[in-house]
Amino acid sequence: MDEVVEWADAELARRGAARTGPVDEVRARPWSTTWRIPTELGGMWIKTCGAGGRYEAGLHALLSVATPELVLQPTAVDAIRGRLLLPDGGPPLTESL
Repeated sequence: MDEVVEWADAELARRGAARTGPVDEVRARPWSTTWRIPTELGGMWIKTCGAGGRYEAGLHALLSVATPELVLQPTAVDAIRGRLLLPDGGPPLTESL
């Protein structure tokens, strides 16, 4: 987790922002882990994908260009390591059903 949070902190710093509180792990699955991160830009999410799903980060970046009205615009993407830093997009789908 520390390496992922350091990556997110560095990406925030590149944008002139910083984390404003502790990072909370929200979901850990064998294929991905998500954390909630409070920042000066508002609440954000870090997602890191396992080896079999690392393509997701690059795919998300591509979809955010191809269909920006349908996909959250990532704040940062590390396609090689399968990491995304995303703005808060509202309640998770599982909470909305």
